[in-house]
Amino acid sequence: MSTSTRRSRIPGALAAVIGLSLLAGACGTDDESTTTTAPPDEGQIAEPLEADAGAAARIRRDEALGRADGAERTLAVAPSADEMIAVDCGAGGEPWVPSPEEIATANADTDALAATLDTYGIAYDIVTDEYGFTAAEIDYTDAVAQSVVDSFWADRYPPEPIDPAELERVQAENDRIAAALDAVGVAYTRQSDEGGWEWVEWDYEDPDAQAAVDAVYAELYPPVPPSGEELESMRAENDRLAAAFDAAGIAYTRVSDTAGWEWIEWDYEDPATTEAAQAVFDELYPVEPLVDPIACEFDDVAPVDEAPLDEVAVDPISIDPIEGGGDSGFTPEQIAMRDADVAAMTAGFDAAGVAYTSFGDSPWVSVVFDLSPAAVDVITGVLSAR
Repeated sequence: MSTSTRRSRIPGALAAVIGLSLLAGACGTDDESTTTTAPPDEGQIAEPLEADAGAAARIRRDEALGRADGAERTLAVAPSADEMIAVDCGAGGEPWVPSPEEIATANADTDALAATLDTYGIAYDIVTDEYGFTAAEIDYTDAVAQSVVDSFWADRYPPEPIDPAELERVQAENDRIAAALDAVGVAYTRQSDEGGWEWVEWDYEDPDAQAAVDAVYAELYPPVPPSGEELESMRAENDRLAAAFDAAGIAYTRVSDTAGWEWIEWDYEDPATTEAAQAVFDELYPVEPLVDPIACEFDDVAPVDEAPLDEVAVDPISIDPIEGGGDSGFTPEQIAMRDADVAAMTAGFDAAGVAYTSFGDSPWVSVVFDLSPAAVDVITGVLSAR
């Protein structure tokens, strides 16, 4: 990435964190009937991992901005080079190339962001990549600069308006959840965001609370039984897998719920059993070529390793820590400045009547506010008081 225009270069801008993750998991119900061929230990199915990937152009822009939100991201790395497969980059195997319209649209965002940063007195660089995408790069160790950028994006791309009928449905659902929690004496809070969406939060580790909520959802969304064709296909597939497990000497359980859905479980916590099961899956369900638009977009990204989900090594990664800093990547002095800046911004917005919302915990706090002349006065005042 090369710098084409410089405006008040800021040292110490954080590198972007791009998290890639795999979705994995399985589900069942409490009402299950089982036929066990050999009783395995109680297995635990991995919780789904949150996927975090975006359009190539937005990723490049965020990379140039040096975005880092402070949260740990998850990177899934396939362990075996033997399972590498060629990346399918589309017709002719050519890498993705942005159109002039895509570049112009993204760069118009950059121009508008730069104008906003100028208005609020925030220093930045304009950087350009090899495709011609530009981005305004700020110092994300600065809570004020981060808040101005986040407020710009919230203003430029506001959330879609809520459908009144959908909001009414959600509120009615939350009423039922709240009533169920009241009935079992469990504390909870009703939350809403700036867009108007509402939800209920409770102690998810409380079994009484979870049982009450599960009962509500079971009434609201009763399980739909499989059609005759689905049931026939499902049983045939389970027969196929069971036969393969039998041949491999793998103990398993055939499980069904009250709606009629069926599946096979085995001892997921036993490495030897999981390895044998994976070998069966590899034979029954060969890996298809992987389409990875992000890998195709970046010239220097190697072909993607693909491995079965049970064998994927998941390692948390985070931003490189700043010398002298703690787990957050900030030094104590930077944390103190960020906290002081956030306090000054919110106090100033309160006094000036500027609407705002604070997101995150210290030191990763961003204050998203309404862009206005009054907000300009508050921000410039905070900067000048440093």
